Amino acid sequence: MQKVSKVKRFIAMTAMAAMLSITGLGAAQNNAQANTKDEAWSFSLAANSYGFHFIKSRPKENDSKIYFYWSSTYGGNLKALTVTPYGTDSHGNMVKAGTRDRGEATYSVNQTGKYRITNYVHELGLPQATVGVRSKTGSGTAKGVWSPDCAGTYETLQ
Repeated sequence: MQKVSKVKRFIAMTAMAAMLSITGLGAAQNNAQANTKDEAWSFSLAANSYGFHFIKSRPKENDSKIYFYWSSTYGGNLKALTVTPYGTDSHGNMVKAGTRDRGEATYSVNQTGKYRITNYVHELGLPQATVGVRSKTGSGTAKGVWSPDCAGTYETLQ
């Protein structure tokens, strides 16, 4: 009877080790497939402007939120931004990606900080993401960094 329990214990331990190994491998693959490298952006924004300034598109690898960090403002009285998620198709055409049906969604960013922007770029089959930025209140130069995929937990714009 002792041999049977040792065999059962060995099988159970081997199975648990295999499950942990597979789970760890899956997590590593998900992280490797995210485009989370920060890239700088900076725009001189005018008050009462209805046009968006777009950050250069980059590949989007998963259905995570877009990471957006507004780090500072200078040269004016800029107090708040409006941002909107877009994707670009394989021909480089801009496509609204704020809703599941290619609609526009605009979000208010009322102070500098780190944010996650709700978007449907990956779900719509678009290979790249970008963010449109415009002044909501005031004028000046805003700058920060962004990435198409977000790995952190920040305030979600939705």
